[in-house]
Amino acid sequence: MDRSILNRSALVAFLVLSLGACSSLNALNQIVDPPKVSLANVTLVSAGLLEQRYRLSLRVQNPNSVAIPVSGLDYVVSLAGTEFARGVSANSFTLPATGEDVVEIDVSTNLLNSARHLYSLMKNGEENLDYNLSGNVKVNLPFIKSLPFSRTGQVNLRGLDAR
Repeated sequence: MDRSILNRSALVAFLVLSLGACSSLNALNQIVDPPKVSLANVTLVSAGLLEQRYRLSLRVQNPNSVAIPVSGLDYVVSLAGTEFARGVSANSFTLPATGEDVVEIDVSTNLLNSARHLYSLMKNGEENLDYNLSGNVKVNLPFIKSLPFSRTGQVNLRGLDAR
């Protein structure tokens, strides 16, 4: 009799765990498209001779019907064909289903050539710069650790004026 109760308990536990795993897998099956990440703004925070600090605003959009728990990003940003910034961010947030969030990341660069290149574009009256943004959205999901992204577009230069 004790063995029969033990077998039933094991069967119930197995079924409960299986249902939990199925719901997690169901959520994973609904994530069919990686988040779309775009560069919303670049703002100069401070500028020195050897280092410039910028704030990047990244718009992260979720095209899926389930929320995605994000634990961070890794990224590379090129402006006007020149690598501008690369790094990682540990900003954690939950990306709502079919929603978006804006993540701000502070970056430092000491690339004098990049700063010179950007300044010459601004001096020539350029208002928008082509950008290329790529990397990975780090997620807290079973079986999925990151979702890649890549985006090209244009960003306005007005935020690069010193404040």
